[in-house]
Amino acid sequence: MNLRSLRTVALFALFLGACSNTNGGNDKDAGPAQAADGGVSTNGGMDFTFSGNTGANTMRTQFQVGPVLGSFCMASGSGASKSCSFTANIYFDSCSSILNVAFVGVPMAGASFPFVADAPVPDGKGYLTYSETCGSVSKTWRATGGTIHLDSVTPPAQGLTTGTMSFTVTGGTMAPAKTGPGTAVGTFNAEGSSKEISYTGT
Repeated sequence: MNLRSLRTVALFALFLGACSNTNGGNDKDAGPAQAADGGVSTNGGMDFTFSGNTGANTMRTQFQVGPVLGSFCMASGSGASKSCSFTANIYFDSCSSILNVAFVGVPMAGASFPFVADAPVPDGKGYLTYSETCGSVSKTWRATGGTIHLDSVTPPAQGLTTGTMSFTVTGGTMAPAKTGPGTAVGTFNAEGSSKEISYTGT
């Protein structure tokens, strides 16, 4: 996948993620978004913890939201390889935080994709980014290490375009992005999972 294609995928993912049902409440570390029944909904969503903060100016210590809408897996080159992206947004106090987990490769249960910090992302690798925006001030971190492991994959049934995927992220070491970090400083660890998140397959 070339740099132009990767940028197109990333921008599309951020646009779709901003459309997700992700009201994070009024507190700047409000925690889980609330389901319609008042309980925490993480099925079909994301459940991440941010720990080991070393001078990072992030406003959150956890990222829990569900359901997540707008995820997709699109054809990447030839063969069965796909470019898959899962993006969630939490809006709070006129600020937004966006978490994007993605990989390029064959989506099959048991597969793992180590994170890389530089674009373009080669086949067999993944990437993890987290950003916060408040007005004109933005901060973006990207994983310099860690892995996304696919726990289960249910591809779209014949004649349909929607499938589901469960994955686990381990060892995500977040540092200011090399491109477009904004005012981000410091490092932290990001780990979590997504259970039965829906995606559109092409």
